[in-house]
Amino acid sequence: SPRGQSEAATSMPLKLSVVDLTAADACDRLVEACSHVGFQAVVGHGADAEIEAAVRTGESMMAGLKRGDLETHRASHYRPGLQTRAHMNREEYRTVEGTYRPFDREDFVMVNPDAAKRKSEGDPYYAGAHGEIWYGEADNNFPTKTSQEVFERYYRAMERVCDRIMRHLGRGLSGNEEMFLHATSKHTSNAVVAYHAAAPPAPGAVRVTPHSDTGLITLIAYGAGGPEGLEVKDSNSGEWVPVDTAAIPPGALVLNVGDSLHRLSNGRLLSTPHRVIEPRTSPRSATDRLALIFFFAARYDVDLAPVCVSGEQPRFRSTVAGKLTHNYLVAPTALKDSFDAWSSSARLSKL
Repeated sequence: SPRGQSEAATSMPLKLSVVDLTAADACDRLVEACSHVGFQAVVGHGADAEIEAAVRTGESMMAGLKRGDLETHRASHYRPGLQTRAHMNREEYRTVEGTYRPFDREDFVMVNPDAAKRKSEGDPYYAGAHGEIWYGEADNNFPTKTSQEVFERYYRAMERVCDRIMRHLGRGLSGNEEMFLHATSKHTSNAVVAYHAAAPPAPGAVRVTPHSDTGLITLIAYGAGGPEGLEVKDSNSGEWVPVDTAAIPPGALVLNVGDSLHRLSNGRLLSTPHRVIEPRTSPRSATDRLALIFFFAARYDVDLAPVCVSGEQPRFRSTVAGKLTHNYLVAPTALKDSFDAWSSSARLSKL
């Protein structure tokens, strides 16, 4: 759908639950927030230094786009390096809740920093044709050695935070911290520096269309411009609710559940539709905007059969995790067909 004015949010701003990952009740509070809203702010994550350095480096690096300092990719599918505005404006796919489409954004994408080495060593998970969608290009195209070091430290810090969160969720749901870990070894997560260059204010304009995330969980840290404009959909009223960004503590990560974890948890954890609009009050388009996003996604070959507890019946069919990832959804048809054929011959579950 074309970009235009969004339907106005009518509800009072939503104050996200703030969960301290070091607190004794962190497991229960995470489960409660993920089960009722699907969004929360997390502190006590232990990654403050890595996040701060990555935000500063990302802001400096992406501003360099104006001077042509970065290698640009007009890729036919998602891959490491810069995804230009021209490419991003063509990106569109269906999620469980809505159609994802960003507007006027540049993304710098990073894959697992160990992937290139493992691919060169012949690990079939990375080097095989069935992994082409995720690791056809496994070298991260950093503009400088310093930016590479900064973002590799950030990526590894987010891996640790995500592992901690997944263990907390497993413990809170079932008492077993390894409940979801079969899906997270050799995960296919992307780290993304999402950048909107300064533009004339356009209050209410859509920056990212309503959608749900596809992976397990998403972690967001904000730089220039802040989180203003984030809205979530109330599952009862269907109304769009603005997030009270002033209530998000400094240094907190915004956490939301994705479609893959919604399925894996048998629907107990909510993948909530959300969107990003230009703030209707005090628009800040006159400044650059940056979000540092870690899309924690399952390994591509795992069966996302719901993990049921307490005598539950599964609410979802088994699903090959790779087919729910961003990389698969934006991949060329030929690569999708190749993966589908491989997953079928390997007797992996189908959508």
